[in-house]
Amino acid sequence: MSAHDLITENHVDGTVPEGLRVIPDFVDKEAAEGIQKWTRALMMNSCHCQEYDGMRYVWCGKPGYLEVMPKWSIDVRRRLMDAGVFSEMPNSLFVIRYQSGASFAPHVDEIFYGPAIAGLSLGAACEMPMVHTITGEQTRVFLPERSMYVLNGEEARFIWKHGIPPAVSGTFRGQPWQQTKPRFSYTFRLF
Repeated sequence: MSAHDLITENHVDGTVPEGLRVIPDFVDKEAAEGIQKWTRALMMNSCHCQEYDGMRYVWCGKPGYLEVMPKWSIDVRRRLMDAGVFSEMPNSLFVIRYQSGASFAPHVDEIFYGPAIAGLSLGAACEMPMVHTITGEQTRVFLPERSMYVLNGEEARFIWKHGIPPAVSGTFRGQPWQQTKPRFSYTFRLF
């Protein structure tokens, strides 16, 4: 068992879909604070920012939009490429601010986003349930603050749905967690 498998296994309660990785402490506290500061400013000033059911979101790098990928993302995208998640630098960033209790329905990201997606979780911890699209089997994935999750390959990327429930607190493997502040999600894709 590799170090990646062990780290991921510690953050999953149930079946670990092939291609799922959870990497805790992907960014340090200082970097996380800088990224969140950038995000708050962007969300206050962007005309491509929308709010829906307690979530605010914005795209960067999507064709037809003027935003460029932020400077802070260069290191994150390079590390994802160096880890073999992407064959080249991700060119799309989807940012969501989840207010306490906001949710995102279980889904499979569109196929044109390629075989891998990676999500950086900042601001607060949360659970990301996954549901097998054929069998209905469910598994729980815990995303600590500053962690990166990766869905790479056929099984994790296309056969399991992932989402964020409206929970603001819970217990994962006997450890309580609580969302006391907004959570920011940064999804990196290559298309």
